[in-house]
Amino acid sequence: MNTNIAEREPQSPQKSYLGAGEQECLSSTLVIPTLNERDGLEVILPQIDPRWVDDILFIDGGSTDGSQEVIRRWGHGRL
Repeated sequence: MNTNIAEREPQSPQKSYLGAGEQECLSSTLVIPTLNERDGLEVILPQIDPRWVDDILFIDGGSTDGSQEVIRRWGHGRL
C-alpha cells in the first residue's frame, strides 16, 4: 500500500540518552587517498598529529613509487 508523503506522520527527532554532565563523544577518520605520492607523503605525514583523529586510513591506488613503504615507515594509520 502506497501512502502519500503528506499523509505520513512526522518523525520525531532522535532523542539523546546522555545523563547529566555527560558529553557526546564523536569519532573521526582521516582518509588520505594516494597514488604515487611518495614525495608529498614525506612532507605531509610529519605534520599530522595522530591524536587529532581516531583513525587514519590510507587508500592507495596501486602506487609504484614507494608510497606504501613511506606510510608503513610512518607507523600510524591503516593502509
